[in-house]
Amino acid sequence: MPHPNTQRELADLVDNSLKHEIRAGYTHRFITLMFVTVGERVFCRRYTYGEPSWHSVFQTDPAGQVKLDKTIVNIEARVPRDLDEIVPDVDQAYADALKKLGASYMLAGATEPRARLSTMEIRLAEPAAGVPQCLPEPRYLKSSASPPGLEPGAYCLGGSRSIHLSYGDRSTGVETV
Repeated sequence: MPHPNTQRELADLVDNSLKHEIRAGYTHRFITLMFVTVGERVFCRRYTYGEPSWHSVFQTDPAGQVKLDKTIVNIEARVPRDLDEIVPDVDQAYADALKKLGASYMLAGATEPRARLSTMEIRLAEPAAGVPQCLPEPRYLKSSASPPGLEPGAYCLGGSRSIHLSYGDRSTGVETV
């Protein structure tokens, strides 16, 4: 599906995407959430309640991004102004989506009072001059050989990857500083 230019197109993209992710701002990591649509409106809710969270960041600054499958879209996320009126429709959208996924057992958590209060509406961001509205998924260069002075990544610190700088001749084991 092409990049959305309207709120309706964003809602259609949400409805037709298998994976929904969101991030507050432009530097935080993407986290997986379930988005639902009511007409052309898009909503999401918290399912964990620790702080700080993506939800609290959006309350300070509504700018962020969603990744729908491989399409990244600039958005604004805010508590809907008509929260009390829209909550029953959002609850029904969650019920329908969870039933479709065979996960109706999750409905109680998705519609509990604190989940309802965490409802955020996702709107397509207004285009800013010189900033692309949608970004393709980043592509990473793959190399079969390490550049001189770099050894292949090694696992450390609970499974994260790092690179090791080496100086000197590997065959003799002599290091130069």
